[in-house]
Amino acid sequence: MLYVGGLPKIVFKTQKSKTKKEFKCCMTKEFCVLLYSDNTCYVDNQMDKVCFVLPIHLPSFIHKYDKKMNLPDSINKFFVFKSKEDKEMFSKYCQDFNDLKIRKIGFLDR
Repeated sequence: MLYVGGLPKIVFKTQKSKTKKEFKCCMTKEFCVLLYSDNTCYVDNQMDKVCFVLPIHLPSFIHKYDKKMNLPDSINKFFVFKSKEDKEMFSKYCQDFNDLKIRKIGFLDR
């Protein structure tokens, strides 16, 4: 996979029951949504699919689907992690997060 926009440290997904469709998400230095494309790219004698890594304001993403949920609650109720370590890394990111102003996320409204 060729990632455009950053290399994911951890990859996880949303609970389909919360977001109506499953989103693959990741952590780079910030929270991102992964947008897989039908494009392929030939790099270093290898053909790879292309995935766009879009940074998203985490509280706004959660607010889009659940207006009452807060950031600490979202860790257990909103996301599914592959491992306990991934969950702990994301939890630390949420604890350090201090920009809670809600913003509109355009591509989610389409």
